[in-house]
Amino acid sequence: LDVFVPQHPEYVTLVWGAFKFLFMATLSSEQLVKELAKSICRIAEILPRTEVAVLLYPTARIKIGVAQIYKHILRFTQKAMAWYKKGRLAHAMHAIVNPWDLQFEDDVTAIQEQSLIIEADASAASRAELRDAHLQIYKLQSQVSEMTLVLAQSKQH
Repeated sequence: LDVFVPQHPEYVTLVWGAFKFLFMATLSSEQLVKELAKSICRIAEILPRTEVAVLLYPTARIKIGVAQIYKHILRFTQKAMAWYKKGRLAHAMHAIVNPWDLQFEDDVTAIQEQSLIIEADASAASRAELRDAHLQIYKLQSQVSEMTLVLAQSKQH
């Protein structure tokens, strides 16, 4: 390439552009693999929490939220499997044409958002349970106070 620079810079530019494109495609492909791995780990962290939420608070809203998470996980998995089945050249091309943001990020974001909604619903259900427990304790304390008063009065007579 150094020989062509003084005589034909347009050819060098063309060749350099092609090499740069290949380098960028390879780097983008590697980045996409890293992002896929990170996303799979994030999804793996979300699933146990949603399982606990649906077991403790099986409300319709939480069940629908879990179904939404599974829907997005299946869509993400289908896209990832289709991507993994392609060859290296296709990976490089897709990494340039369809970067991570366009291919997978929407499903991963939807999974994370739905997980937060489920956690908020479970937290609200937990607070409602706690409030019910407080009310029951208050009623029991009132009954104990009344019984103590009746017992004290019966001892005086």
